[in-house]
Amino acid sequence: MATFVPFIGCRFVNEHGNVDLVPEVRVGFLVPVTDPQFSLIDPAGNRVDIKTYATTGDSQGWAFTPTSPLCPATKYRIEITSARDAEGNVMADYSNYITTRE
Repeated sequence: MATFVPFIGCRFVNEHGNVDLVPEVRVGFLVPVTDPQFSLIDPAGNRVDIKTYATTGDSQGWAFTPTSPLCPATKYRIEITSARDAEGNVMADYSNYITTRE
């Protein structure tokens, strides 16, 4: 099986850090995927509870939101793993950061 790389996009992010305290983080894949696993991790390494859902009928668009507000002016790590394309290829693990507004 091959490994494929997603196209990732985060809504409400700018270069200075301006993510809402209850953001909707949108993720777009180049191909439809199944079973992507999303994690949002705080600076202490704790996982933040999130709700994940598909945003498009073709399974290329996904999103997640935290179940409670995030801390202001804080950097969080996003991790995405385990997504599979129609042929069963597993996506390479991906991580990035978002920073919440003050």
